[in-house]
Amino acid sequence: MKGMREVFAQALSRYGVTHTRLPVEDLSFCSWMEDSTLKLYENVVQDALEARGIFQKHGLRFTDGFVGMKTMGSDLTLPRLQKSIECAFNISPLRCKSAKTSSLTQESNAPTTSQENLFTVELMVHPGYPSSTDGGGCGHGPDDFSKSMDRKHEMDVLMDRSLCKFFRNSGIILGSFCDLIQQPSLQECAEKVHSSCLKCDPLSDPTVINGPDKYN
Repeated sequence: MKGMREVFAQALSRYGVTHTRLPVEDLSFCSWMEDSTLKLYENVVQDALEARGIFQKHGLRFTDGFVGMKTMGSDLTLPRLQKSIECAFNISPLRCKSAKTSSLTQESNAPTTSQENLFTVELMVHPGYPSSTDGGGCGHGPDDFSKSMDRKHEMDVLMDRSLCKFFRNSGIILGSFCDLIQQPSLQECAEKVHSSCLKCDPLSDPTVINGPDKYN
């Protein structure tokens, strides 16, 4: 929102918050969405683009890419998620099989999150167990979001072993915003990829990352 961007950026800067979300996502392939939802997301992207310069002026950092709006809830499937991530990293399905860390070293157009210009993408997801009617929610009892079975659906998709293999074969390393703040070097990231356990357990080792080559 106009006006709010400047206030928001000032507040983050004042209280030492260094990173924020910039939801600029490619919405060119999302035929499963209703027109009204797509229009809403297009407006979100436009607002984010307009806020970008303000965030930069206040020294705020954000990831180079973003994925998550068109794959929320029941819209999340493995093929859609993998295609969205490939688009964000500009990785073709053929290149995924041979990529190591190349997807992490593309030139960044946003403020860099590492001294070696690692290319970063935020993946927005909302996994979890649905709340019961008696508990949960955000202070005033469970709302529709906290009770939604879509959260369990997202968790099931994200725990699929083929998604872990996809990340690994694409040379993509999973991390948190804490990792961005620590600014890992490219060498540290490469070592993390190559030292990851071949047996994927999405809960105990989120860094292990080959999935379906074709999309439905």
